Amino acid sequence: MVIKDGFNWLAFIAPPIWAAYNNLWSALFALIAGLFCLEWLLVVMGFDFNGLMALYFSVSIIFGWIANDLKMRQLKKEKYTFISILYGESKDHIIAQFYRNNTSYKSDDSYRVEYL
Repeated sequence: MVIKDGFNWLAFIAPPIWAAYNNLWSALFALIAGLFCLEWLLVVMGFDFNGLMALYFSVSIIFGWIANDLKMRQLKKEKYTFISILYGESKDHIIAQFYRNNTSYKSDDSYRVEYL
């Protein structure tokens, strides 16, 4: 499993859909509950639609930054093993680099690689 470190554009564009697709149910619940509470608070304080959109945009930016970390935490709970940090141009390049540097791992084995 290769996981990119940094900003996740899909999680930024559609946070609830991304969380549901990746089976991050606790993050999805926290996102929806947090947005609901914050939107309710802004409505009570008298903010208009622009204020609500600014809130959603801000939450989306934050979620985009932490999305890959949430995914890594979920994979660790599912007993995936962290093996190494690799840097490369693409996922295929990173996987090839991993197997080139770690000859003890055979390509037909089911080892898991996480890219931070």
